[in-house]
Amino acid sequence: MAIDGTLVNEFRVWLTALTSPLIAVFGIWIAFQQYRLKKYTLRKDLFDKRLTVFFAAIELINMSLQSQHPKIEAVDEFNQKVAGASFLFNTEITDYLKELRRRYLKIWEISDQENDQGFSDDNVRDSLLKERREYKQWMREQATIVETLFKKYFNLIDA
Repeated sequence: MAIDGTLVNEFRVWLTALTSPLIAVFGIWIAFQQYRLKKYTLRKDLFDKRLTVFFAAIELINMSLQSQHPKIEAVDEFNQKVAGASFLFNTEITDYLKELRRRYLKIWEISDQENDQGFSDDNVRDSLLKERREYKQWMREQATIVETLFKKYFNLIDA
């Protein structure tokens, strides 16, 4: 059975006509896939940066609880790791990080005073040590709270 020339020519015309739209559809599909990949890459990059801030918060909490006399260098490290937090989180988290820093510094200040100068009298000593215990108790509570606060920022699917 022979295929006549007009059928072949008609098929060639149709194939030629469909080539441009098929290439366009394929190009659109590739562009969409690139868009999805870039969007996922952005989410992953945000995730990584946010995770660094989260671990900095955890580390500061742990440093406040590990020693009776925390080190001031921990605040310097914390400040470096959370420097861009305002670009990554809402004010709830940035305010929380400021509060962590403030309370850690208060613990450090009382501990430093205890180490260096002592206290002017027993009432002042008792009052400041009680205040430090309260700050440390707040820090202890943060060990469970911090994860809940940050959790909504660690979803790679919907972020």
